[in-house]
Amino acid sequence: MEVPGRAVPVTTVRATAACGRFGQDVLAGTYWSAPTGKRYLLAAGSRRVLGIGAEGAVKAGVRGQVLAVGTDASEPFRLTGHLPGGSSMPGWTARSVEGSG
Repeated sequence: MEVPGRAVPVTTVRATAACGRFGQDVLAGTYWSAPTGKRYLLAAGSRRVLGIGAEGAVKAGVRGQVLAVGTDASEPFRLTGHLPGGSSMPGWTARSVEGSG
């Protein structure tokens, strides 16, 4: 059970430059259940992320660095971050990096 106000890791990635000097563009997302029982897909990107797209169990998109969408889904989803110059990057989810390391 999640404790209110306590951070819960979305995923763990080993042997990567992500979030460091050489890998500054990051996007991650997960499902979250509010105390009311309402379920959401939440995703957040680093400062250069201009937009976020979700596909799979949840289909949604937003301009900016934060995506929050109500859903009943619990199946896997894919995230794509849109960067300056028209490039994109995949996002991390709990299932997207299982077994990596």
